[in-house]
Amino acid sequence: MTTTGFYETVERVFHDWHYDHPRVLGAFIRSLRPSVVVEIGTYRGYGAAYMARALQENNHGKLYCFDNFSLLDHTTRYGDARTHWESNLVACGVRDWAELIVGDTDKVTWPEKVDFAYIDGWHGYLATLHDF
Repeated sequence: MTTTGFYETVERVFHDWHYDHPRVLGAFIRSLRPSVVVEIGTYRGYGAAYMARALQENNHGKLYCFDNFSLLDHTTRYGDARTHWESNLVACGVRDWAELIVGDTDKVTWPEKVDFAYIDGWHGYLATLHDF
């Protein structure tokens, strides 16, 4: 998929879920070239798509996406969140660059090291502090 094709696809896939920080995350990863990237709270995969694309463009690294998929607010609109995440990353052509880890961050296995982390899980102070 060309870069232009990616941007057209990601904007089509996430047309109703639009915010700007995924582009910034992608730019950080392009610039920093981390080997191991962690995203806590991936949900639909909007941020994951940009971060995985940056790894793909770098031809280097792996994205580990953590989510327990406890947010059910959008189930009637998008269906099963895990299936939706998967199909979104496939549609954007970046699925091979991301690994989905389902569960609470204190109960799953993490990569041995983390070079770049984006914490967007439960937005409370203690939960964020724990993930940090």
